[in-house]
Amino acid sequence: KAQVNGYPGAVFKKFDNSDTEAIRLFMDGGYVNAAYIEQSPARKHSEGVWIAYTDGSYNPETKACGAGLVLFRNGQKETFSLLNEDKEAEGMRNVTGEILAACMAIDMAVNGHAKKLIIRHDYTGISEWANEHWQAKNKYTQNYRSKVFVARKFIDIEFEHVPAHTGVQHNEEADV
Repeated sequence: KAQVNGYPGAVFKKFDNSDTEAIRLFMDGGYVNAAYIEQSPARKHSEGVWIAYTDGSYNPETKACGAGLVLFRNGQKETFSLLNEDKEAEGMRNVTGEILAACMAIDMAVNGHAKKLIIRHDYTGISEWANEHWQAKNKYTQNYRSKVFVARKFIDIEFEHVPAHTGVQHNEEADV
């Protein structure tokens, strides 16, 4: 702590001393959380469990918000993108896209009769609003929270945070 506390932009991580590969990757600047390396969609796949990597974007020149989704269902990978049509939501910038991507995954999982949906996201609000850890202060976050609440009556929904821009393959694909 003494080596990083008070230094802007400092990056630190606690490791189990036996995880030498993760320590080496971190020290070389190529750290990707070992849990995400080991939890590849193929390893985590079981019947009825869908895995979604979600991301949002914002283009300040065109004021366009977009959503990206990499979805694993029934062992197959599919990619989707969506452009926000609601001009009112542009003020939330990339958060609009983050919410759209999660909503896309939820709608597909419910309509596809998934048993469980695991949403891997890099924007913390996606899980925090859904799990009621953050206040939903506007109609978009309130609608999102409501969608998750209703969907959970039909399927199990879990959230896993994936650090952005750290080389997690499918998260990077959703970003594109």
